[in-house]
Amino acid sequence: MKSKISIFIAAFAFGAMAILSSCQQEEFDNTVVVTDPALVDTTTTTDPNSCSGVLTFNGGPAPITSSASAYIFNDNCTTTPFQDSTGITFVSIMADSYDWGSNGPNVGLALTGNGIPGIEFYGMAPLETGVQYYSVGNFNSISLFSYVGGGVSIVYAYELAYITLTEAGSEVGENMAGTITFYNWNPAINEYETSESSFCVPIAEVCE
Repeated sequence: MKSKISIFIAAFAFGAMAILSSCQQEEFDNTVVVTDPALVDTTTTTDPNSCSGVLTFNGGPAPITSSASAYIFNDNCTTTPFQDSTGITFVSIMADSYDWGSNGPNVGLALTGNGIPGIEFYGMAPLETGVQYYSVGNFNSISLFSYVGGGVSIVYAYELAYITLTEAGSEVGENMAGTITFYNWNPAINEYETSESSFCVPIAEVCE
């Protein structure tokens, strides 16, 4: 009799342990482990000094790359020959080697007929990225781009030139960047030929 009772108790204990183990396993299986997500910095920053600081011209027999800066002339700035340009901003992207002379930076160098080591363009203020702007000299004179250096002097003349900005700073120390497309009509093929230029340069001076 005692043997039967012992066997029963042992069986009961074993069954209870099995049930307890099963419950613990089920509780473990149903447990959701939450892990804190890794923090990801999505902030995008632009280094104001990341520009190359050069104007590259891909026309002619070889690319021309010159250290350059941007000069901004806002509508209240006394400039020649554009004193009455209300609401218009002029920009000169000029080689740093250029000698402005005693009058300092000014607008209208492209109209002298000698070409400039850079490009001048204008547009309604404020200037914006993704907008196509005209170079100074379009339609009433030839747009000129010149290069002087290493004993070489080259002047390239173009009928049209358009500037598209990818960065439009407005203060000294900010950047002006974009591309320039020069067009020249070639009657031999009855279409325009193009030359490309690009720039990303710091703004050296702003005339208000």
